[in-house]
Amino acid sequence: MGENKGFLCIFVLKSSNFVTMRPCKFFSVVMLMLFVAFTASAGTSVATKVRVTNGKEFLRALASNTHIIIPKGTKIMLTEALEDEALRSELKMVEINTYEPPIDLYNKVEALGYYDNFDGNQLVVAGLSNLTIEGEGDVLDGPSIIINPRYAYVFYFLCCENVNLINLTLGHTEEGYCEGGVVMFDHCNEARISGCDMYGCGTEGIGASDSQMIQCFNSYIRDCSYQIMTITRCSDVKFSNCEFFRNKQFSLVNISGSSEVQFKKCKFYDNRGPLFSIDNARPVLDECIVRHGQTMLGSIDDVQYTGSQFFESEGEAYDPEGGYPDGEEVSYYDNDWENNVLKVSNSVTKPGIADFFIALAHKSNSPLIKSASLALNPPYKSAVDIVEVDKKNGYIFVANLPENANGSDYRAVEACYWRCNDGSILFAVNHLLQEDQTVVNFYRYDSRRRLLNPITEEDPLTHVEEDVYVALPRTGKSIQYVLTANPEKQVGVHNFDGRQFLYKPTGGRSMFSENATNPYGVGNMVAFLRRY
Repeated sequence: MGENKGFLCIFVLKSSNFVTMRPCKFFSVVMLMLFVAFTASAGTSVATKVRVTNGKEFLRALASNTHIIIPKGTKIMLTEALEDEALRSELKMVEINTYEPPIDLYNKVEALGYYDNFDGNQLVVAGLSNLTIEGEGDVLDGPSIIINPRYAYVFYFLCCENVNLINLTLGHTEEGYCEGGVVMFDHCNEARISGCDMYGCGTEGIGASDSQMIQCFNSYIRDCSYQIMTITRCSDVKFSNCEFFRNKQFSLVNISGSSEVQFKKCKFYDNRGPLFSIDNARPVLDECIVRHGQTMLGSIDDVQYTGSQFFESEGEAYDPEGGYPDGEEVSYYDNDWENNVLKVSNSVTKPGIADFFIALAHKSNSPLIKSASLALNPPYKSAVDIVEVDKKNGYIFVANLPENANGSDYRAVEACYWRCNDGSILFAVNHLLQEDQTVVNFYRYDSRRRLLNPITEEDPLTHVEEDVYVALPRTGKSIQYVLTANPEKQVGVHNFDGRQFLYKPTGGRSMFSENATNPYGVGNMVAFLRRY
C-alpha cells in the first residue's frame, strides 16, 4: 500500500505543470516523494510477523524488522537448536566472543552468533534492529524459552536497537554459577521488556552495559543464584511495576557508572544478600516497597527514595536512614544453608556422591562448591584448581591453590557417604576454612522423598580435645584427626560401625600415605594440608 501511494505521487508530478519548475526545485520535490515511498515501504517490513513453535524455527526467524510470535503454551528449548552444526551453517552463524566483542564491527553488520560459554553454546544476537519477540497468552504466563548451559545467557543482545521482549518466560534448566544470566544488553539502544518472567537458575535476571533507554515493565526477576541485575555505564534505565524476589546471594542490585536509573512502584522481597551495590550512580526508588533486613541494604546511602516503604523480613517498618545497630556488620556469606534440607535430583535412579554434591551446591553460598559442581557432569568445565571425583568409592575432593583461593571462601571441601545398617545413607561434608579450621556437616538421605536432611540435634562425633584438622576417608569408614600444628601427626580416628562413630586415639603417630591420584598429587584433605 505504501509503495502504490509513493508511485502515485510521482505520476501526478509528472502529469502536472510541476515539470516546468526549475530543475533544482523539481528534483527536491521528487526526492521528497521518494523518501515518503521508502518510509512507507520500510514500515511494511517492520510489521512482518512470523509464528514459531520450536528452537530451529525461532533461530531462522531472528532478523531485523521482524515480529516473532510464539503460541501460548509453547516451550522452546533453544540449546538443542544452537548445538545443531548444520543449522548454524545454514544460518551462517558466526562465533562471537562476548568477553571481547568487536563492537565497531557489529555496529555496522547484522549477524546471528554463538559462543561456547564453558558448558554449551550461548545465543548472540548482534547488530539487529526493530526486533520483537512476543508470546501469546496472559501477562506473566507466556510461552517459555529455556536453555541448558549454566554459564550462558538466554539472550545476549550485542549492538542491537529497538528490541522488544513481550510476555515470555525465560530461564535455565539448572542453576547458574559465576556467569550466565537471563537477558544481557551490551552496547544496545532502546530495549523494552514487558510482562516477562525471568527466573533462575540464571545468575542474574538482567545485565546491561554501555546501553541506553532500557525499560522493564510489569515483569518478574526471581530465583536467581547470584544477584538480581548488573547495570554498568548505562543511561535512562527504568523499571516499573516489577517484582524481584527469592534471589540470592551476593550484592543483588549492582549499578555503576550509570545515570537516570529509576525503579517505579517496584517490590523487593524474600531476597538474600546485600540489596544495593552502587558506584558512581544515584538510582531512584519511587513508591517502591522493600522488604529486606535493614543491616543488609548495602549502599543505601547512594540511593534516592521518594514515597518508598522499608520493612524487615518479619514485617516491621523501619527508616533506612536509621543506621545499623552498633557493631553489626553486613555479611556477604550467609551460612544458614548448613541447616537447610538438600533436594537430590529426580533424574537419576540411584543417586551417588556427585548427585549429593550437586544438591549441596544448589543450597551452598560457597563459590568453590558451586564452581566445582560443574565438573561433575562432563563436558562441563570448572574454574576450580583441583577436582577429584571417585564415584566408585563415593568420595569428592575440591580445592583452590593458595594463590587462587578466595579470601572469603573455603580453601578446600571434601565429601563422602556411608551406608548405614538400617539401609539409609549418611552424607558428610568437610570444609577447610581460610582461617585454617575444618567444619564437618552431616546429612541423612531420605530415599523416598529424595532429601538430604541435616543432622542438627547432636554432633555424631565425640569431642576431640586437641586443635586438629578433620579428614574424611576416600575409602573405608574412618574419619582422621591430625594436629593443626603438624598434619604429619594423627591423633585419633572415628570409626563408623554402620550405626555410630566410635573414637580411637592413635597417640600422634606419623602419616605416610600420600594417596596421590591426580596430576596435582593430592589425594585427600590430609595430603592437601601437608602440601599446602
